[in-house]
Amino acid sequence: MPWITENSDGVILTIKATPRASKTEITGTDADWMRMRIKAPPVDGKANEELSSFFAKQLKLPKRSVEIITGGTSRLKRVKLGGVTAAMVKSLLPLLAVAAISLNAAPCVFDRDPKAGKVKQQPPAPETMSIAMDGTATQNVSNTLWDSEMNLFETQITVPPAAVTNGWEGFDELLKWHAEGTADLSFRVLYAERTGRGELPEELRHPSVVNLQFCQEMAERQLNVGLPNTLFAREGRTAYHPVVATTSAHITGRFLNMSLPMSTSADSGAQIRLTGTTIANQIFFAPAFDDYRPNAEDRFPANLPTLIATVGGEGSEIPFAKAAIMAIQAMRPNVRESLIKSDRLGFTLNMLFRRAQKTVVKPDDYLTAKAHPAAFRFDNLDVHKLLRLAHDLSDDIPPPPMLQLVKESQPAPGTDFFDIPNVNEFYCISHFCIGRVFRGKDFYRTYTFKIPDIGYSGATLQWVVLQGDTNLIRFIADPEDNSLLNVRVGYHQTFRRNSGDPKDSPLSSRVDIAAIMVKNGQYSMPSIISVCFLPQETRLYSQDRRILCIDYDAPQPGYKNPMLTQSKHWRDDYVYDSANNFMGWIRTRGMRHEYFTPQGLRIVSRDAQHRPHEANKLRYYLRTTRSITPEEEEGPIQMDVAAADDNQTFVYRYDNDQEMRGKPEPKFNAD
Repeated sequence: MPWITENSDGVILTIKATPRASKTEITGTDADWMRMRIKAPPVDGKANEELSSFFAKQLKLPKRSVEIITGGTSRLKRVKLGGVTAAMVKSLLPLLAVAAISLNAAPCVFDRDPKAGKVKQQPPAPETMSIAMDGTATQNVSNTLWDSEMNLFETQITVPPAAVTNGWEGFDELLKWHAEGTADLSFRVLYAERTGRGELPEELRHPSVVNLQFCQEMAERQLNVGLPNTLFAREGRTAYHPVVATTSAHITGRFLNMSLPMSTSADSGAQIRLTGTTIANQIFFAPAFDDYRPNAEDRFPANLPTLIATVGGEGSEIPFAKAAIMAIQAMRPNVRESLIKSDRLGFTLNMLFRRAQKTVVKPDDYLTAKAHPAAFRFDNLDVHKLLRLAHDLSDDIPPPPMLQLVKESQPAPGTDFFDIPNVNEFYCISHFCIGRVFRGKDFYRTYTFKIPDIGYSGATLQWVVLQGDTNLIRFIADPEDNSLLNVRVGYHQTFRRNSGDPKDSPLSSRVDIAAIMVKNGQYSMPSIISVCFLPQETRLYSQDRRILCIDYDAPQPGYKNPMLTQSKHWRDDYVYDSANNFMGWIRTRGMRHEYFTPQGLRIVSRDAQHRPHEANKLRYYLRTTRSITPEEEEGPIQMDVAAADDNQTFVYRYDNDQEMRGKPEPKFNAD
């Protein structure tokens, strides 16, 4: 049985716990269980209480949503987490690439011992991947290991230098630097084509490019499609060899048609994998297709810094891959080797592509939207500038800051927002990207970050607004803890991104905020916080920022992302008393009006003073419908959010005749 299973209510974990540890933490996963250390002793249920508190705090859950199903007195437990997804749980896993990725220790494979019934660790002894005469290197079952903690493959490869017979057409500076010994065209870069074809594009045919392929058995399982999934260690595991990866795959389905960058932004597990491959000296390019159209529409709900989305369709990623390979070769050999051994090459390449945008004229332009679009246009990339920047690098490039979100606003479903069960404002999270969906009715959201321990001599940390209204975004030092920073974001309607580029100002419903390390004029790759707003609704706030109305049937311009929410066919008008105390809302569906209490209960009856007397709780669910055309033919399938009584009736109690809000009690408690 796998260590995690997902269903409509949440997930069930199988956990192997070690009590009396120095702190409570997840240490990794095996095939059949998650490994945890628990600080509390296994006495009087203290360890179970500590475990429940850990998940409730980390996943922002009420404690009642964490249930120990079996193993209350055992080290092996089954735990149910309500209202979360497997991706959210996997985002808590320790990232070996950050916390413990070490090439000094061999990865582990685990086999089941049928006699002992236990998992036993076996030292790996894989073959070393070799490069064939035609410049290909093939992964197969004998040279590839599965790292269960990283959820990635790992292989060893020996990469001898190439014979330099020619340079890259049109880039004579590379040949000049090679002749001087300040660049190295014989340095071979691994190229991974992740669309499943395994072919080397014509533009990349060069003796220094190694074409990575999968054996038939692995290809039949589509292990060569989608996100990068393999770490390529040099022989002896002294470092990871540089990899440039591309794909033109995109996802189609009954209700969805999206690019790989779009789907990745919804999957925290995929983002963690991308973080791992980026730290392992890889860079990944994928086309945005229709999800990003300059001067038209930016559909991405998050700006992913570890994936470079390219404007256009199939093939738009290839020129970027060529530029990345040349940039690696343009680096001074000692600088490149230092970046490789310190696991910073992937981050550095990402930074260089941003600095080489034609819109980035002055160094400080890097700290603006000019350098950080959600998708990159090749006609805005100055490749010669990219190569010069790569050639002039020192090895003192700061790494990106690791984001640690410790507290945030918590809107309540059923009162602050209305959507399908188990939906909240969490969208994506990794060390370098955090995404949130603005659902609740309050005008502001506050996100509290632990200021990273820079740990990099001479570097400073800068927070900048990449897109959004700077009048609605504030950075506020925490008054009680100077290690914390509060980032406050106000509600935004759909706006045009102001990038300083007349060719690229698409409609967007997303605020992007970057944290960037700066040292002696050198910049890190950004870590980005994205807050996505829903064009499916139109909101009205008062001057003092009280919500007055949300009309779900009068959408704004902009892309209505079905991954975030579905249509709702009503309008909510919010009601306040003379002292501006919140008293509930009136819901209008066509000509029908429904009245709700501040607790989100639908009023069924009122008392003699016109105060709520009985009220019902509502259940919100996803409904599939098919419209009928005027010709009485069935139209396309549509989905929306509907509401129904949840068979729970409450009676309101009042302390006196002047009180108007009251307190609801379940009806079975009534006299």
